[in-house]
Amino acid sequence: MRIKAVGFDFVGTLVQSNADHESCMRQLIETLKAAGLEFSSDRFKAIHAVVVNKYRDFREMTCVEVNNEVWVSETLCQMGYSLEPNSEVIRVAVDAYFQPYIDSLFFSPKTLSTLSRVHRRFATCLISNFTIARAIHKSIRRLGLYDFLDKIVVSEEKSLRKPHPKIFRDFLEAFDIRPQEAVFVGDSMIHDIYGAKNLGMKTILIMSKANDPTGRKIICPALDPVEPDFRILSIDQISDVLDKL
Repeated sequence: MRIKAVGFDFVGTLVQSNADHESCMRQLIETLKAAGLEFSSDRFKAIHAVVVNKYRDFREMTCVEVNNEVWVSETLCQMGYSLEPNSEVIRVAVDAYFQPYIDSLFFSPKTLSTLSRVHRRFATCLISNFTIARAIHKSIRRLGLYDFLDKIVVSEEKSLRKPHPKIFRDFLEAFDIRPQEAVFVGDSMIHDIYGAKNLGMKTILIMSKANDPTGRKIICPALDPVEPDFRILSIDQISDVLDKL
């Protein structure tokens, strides 16, 4: 069956990040304090780290997305502040947190030309596990990638994360295609390859140091072991693979 659409993961696949976590945390804390909140930075970091780990495990175990605004709200709650996740103070602070991350994103010289070639031949979709969708949209605009992506799906907007099948079905339904007519490209065996392969899509794994360790436990959804259809070392090799399909 002829391939009609190609889906891509974002960070680790189309773009890379060299963000400094400390810079992000510093922006978050300084913005909260500028809004009038008073607290120990070290205490905030310690509580926030525990909250992050709790939600990281929850998200991996359930495939339910929980955004950063919830994390910050819960951290502040434990420090005596009652602020809803959707409050303006938290929203502004979370945006400040992600700014150094957004500024750090970059892609290889061949990524843009490769994505352009793929877009000329196929419908294209980006599917990203990310806790703040507006950060992804801002990143795509900054990098000039919008013209090469027909659809953008971010886990926060769906309240679900890859590898949950629904987030991949949204990709298929957007273009009214069958799984056999789609290819998904990503760098995560668990989030990208398992999710797409179990719906019947062809898959391409980009090999990297960030590939998932073996034995990581995910129970939503229950997935059988799978292997990618193809493995490549860099995004510019995707055209050769697509020519074979």
